[in-house]
Amino acid sequence: MDDSTRPKDKIAELVAQYGAVPPPWFMFQDTSPYSICWRMGAGEDYIMIFFTWWKEQKESLDESQRIEYFRKWPPPPPWLTWMIEVIWDLNPEDFDDDEDYGPYFERTKALGFGGFLLGSLGLENEGGWSIVKEELSAVLRPARSSLGQSLYDFFLADTMPFKCFLRMRMEGKCHDVRGTYPVKNLR
Repeated sequence: MDDSTRPKDKIAELVAQYGAVPPPWFMFQDTSPYSICWRMGAGEDYIMIFFTWWKEQKESLDESQRIEYFRKWPPPPPWLTWMIEVIWDLNPEDFDDDEDYGPYFERTKALGFGGFLLGSLGLENEGGWSIVKEELSAVLRPARSSLGQSLYDFFLADTMPFKCFLRMRMEGKCHDVRGTYPVKNLR
């Protein structure tokens, strides 16, 4: 078999097995979109196969059909920007930073895929939640006070209040009492 038929054969195999060529995170689970895997070897081959197939499909798919494709294989948070670029055929070189993707993140959030908050908090990055825990610990000092420990446990038991608090702070809707954290003076 020559090199020109290999991608076509692999596409046919994937379509027969899954009904479509799955997105990269489905085939390479736990692999970051920033991994070297996508620039060489099996990952690079898979990306080429995916985009060969997608290029053929996307012209016949309207926006809602493209979105439905990704509902079958929802992206993990690190892959959200990649999915946005694929659905709306965006070129990442046209965007200076992640904030330029804001309207698209709002759209994906409304569609149930997640939004910009995960990216803003760094929770989609490897170790992102560990960094947030370290920051919480530095501010609340749970080892030094029972109130600090209670707040720390509350935020970690259910991250939604913490995410809401951080989002409000980022949007300037939540201000510290007298400009400092209320628990800062705990001893």
